[in-house]
Amino acid sequence: MKQAMLKIKFLLIICSILMLMFWGCRSYLPKTDLSNNGTTVTESSLSTAYPTNVPQVTLPSSTTSQIIVTDIQKQCANPQPLLNNLIKPSSVFFISTYKEDSDYFWDFEKKISIPAPFSKSGYKAWGTRISPNGQWIASEVDKDSSDNNVIVRSLNIYDASGKEKSSLPWGENWGVLRSWLDNERLFIDGMGQDSNATFIVYPFKDKIEKLSSFLSNAYKGDSSTYWSVSPDSKLSLELYLTGLTLKEGIGYSLWDIKKNKEIWHLDSRVAPQVPPLWSSDYSKFVVLKEQSAIENRADILVLDNTGRTIFQTDFASNYSYSFVSRYMSLSPNGRYLVTWISLGNDANIPDRPSIVLLDLKTGIATNLCMTSYGIGSDLIWSPDSNWLITRPDSVDVNVLINIYTNKIYSISLPLDGSIIGWMNRP
Repeated sequence: MKQAMLKIKFLLIICSILMLMFWGCRSYLPKTDLSNNGTTVTESSLSTAYPTNVPQVTLPSSTTSQIIVTDIQKQCANPQPLLNNLIKPSSVFFISTYKEDSDYFWDFEKKISIPAPFSKSGYKAWGTRISPNGQWIASEVDKDSSDNNVIVRSLNIYDASGKEKSSLPWGENWGVLRSWLDNERLFIDGMGQDSNATFIVYPFKDKIEKLSSFLSNAYKGDSSTYWSVSPDSKLSLELYLTGLTLKEGIGYSLWDIKKNKEIWHLDSRVAPQVPPLWSSDYSKFVVLKEQSAIENRADILVLDNTGRTIFQTDFASNYSYSFVSRYMSLSPNGRYLVTWISLGNDANIPDRPSIVLLDLKTGIATNLCMTSYGIGSDLIWSPDSNWLITRPDSVDVNVLINIYTNKIYSISLPLDGSIIGWMNRP
């Protein structure tokens, strides 16, 4: 009896040790980050995001500080109808029909279309821009005056219901409305006497700053700085295209405004339609490096705001032909880059450009099999970075792509057009 009790105690001790070892090991297993900007994503949804045959990716280590992507995996799916409960109920889409007097806001949950305030007789809008938080839309608006047929131009701000929130007279030397710096400021290219300047506009404070530029080698297509200067939100750095003419070859430069010196430069014979692209927090930027204009070989570089490369593609190691579209877009949270890419080993018969999603954190590049006949089209992010909108030629409808599952949904609109902005209902 005594020996039996000793055996039982011995077995209990062994079991306890094994349980401690098991749970102790579990505590040291790497944890999966399932959060995205405050939105929880389940493991089950992530498990289908990528197939198992993932191309080789070089991740940062003690000897390399950048992610290098050499190939792209395919994940194809047919669009499914979009259901109300899949996106935030406050979502409002801004639709361009590319016809005069017909742009509108579309409240998806309420199924209500609201004509844009500048889409009426006597008005014309140029360069609509959505704020990073999806709350505001800025537009350069021309209004026909009843006095001697004079056109009055202004910078107008509206919310997602079409209500005007601010209106400023258009500056005499203002050129192109470029983008929002943040949710409170816009920047506009200068022209004429101010062609080497950038205007910072505070539409809700009726305040304007002129940022004088000393970039004598900035590219000046059509006598303006169009596509040229892009300041960061602190107005301490400027990204710009270099080269006075396209014949000289176009490159990129990062300029320290306070120190008045260049801190990074890249010679890359890219076309001027490919501007440098800041992330929304200005911690990194994207440029396109054209390896050979004759051989059609281009790669993507992502750099931090000191000019250090943190991510790049190297398609030349696997393909003789690589085309990257000028339509490139970074997600608001800065993790994903999406563009249209065509790869091939015969420059005369390339694949049609397809939407490719690049995860800048993992290095995974996914071809979603949505193609274009030309160079692609706009790529629009939801403010929470969970969704992507575009209109591929291969399906000729507006599609929404879930970033975590790569599932694709079609969306029906009351009037045909392209979604060019994702906003939040006020």
